Amino acid sequence: MKEYTVRESDKFICIFTKSNGKLMVNAPYAKRHNRGLASATEVFVYGQFVIQENRGNYKLIQVDIIEPFHNLRKDLFKLAYGAYILEFIDVTMEENLASANVLRLVIRTFQAMCSGAIKESLIRHIFELKHMCLIGFMPNVFNCNICNKSYKEIDHLCFDISEGGLVCGNCCDLEGAYCHKISRGTLRTMQYIVSVHIDDLFKFTVTDEILNEYGQIITDYIDYYINKKFKTLEFIKDIETI
Repeated sequence: MKEYTVRESDKFICIFTKSNGKLMVNAPYAKRHNRGLASATEVFVYGQFVIQENRGNYKLIQVDIIEPFHNLRKDLFKLAYGAYILEFIDVTMEENLASANVLRLVIRTFQAMCSGAIKESLIRHIFELKHMCLIGFMPNVFNCNICNKSYKEIDHLCFDISEGGLVCGNCCDLEGAYCHKISRGTLRTMQYIVSVHIDDLFKFTVTDEILNEYGQIITDYIDYYINKKFKTLEFIKDIETI
């Protein structure tokens, strides 16, 4: 996920594992390109890491690379979005907190980015919502959060960030700072993302109108519940204006 140089040849790397979550690991001689750990400890590498633990400290012994995700490094946009995904994981996940589903989500997200089948911005927002669900911030997108009316019975749909999801027109304060009007297309998109298996997430696309509306809602949702400024998002904004 990220690395820190120690002396001339060693690195401390942050990796996200299936069984132990986020770990800081010492990677001896990983800065030397004539040693096997150099390419295996680059950012975005997915592999089988053999780690030795001693009194709470971790040392990297060996790595068998499964997927290096080279395509993420070849394109500036993919690189920026990939870096954002890793920053998001780093910010929202505690050390030694295992989550196989989060790891699976990251892998599927990077695979989708490398394939180029759908826009990076849509991939980002799909990842954001699914990850928020996995860490306990799943919005209710099927019933009004106040009166419990089904979305099928609601004429005027709203999404209230502070209420945690869908609100009907009768219960929503459109003048409130956290309330958004939401189209049925955007609502169906969110319903699909929160409900579908991770392996089936990145198999659809949407119109620019839905993407913009959905992007604004999930961005505000993250701002409200995570309340963290991501450095990589500023870089993404800069390169999108080039």
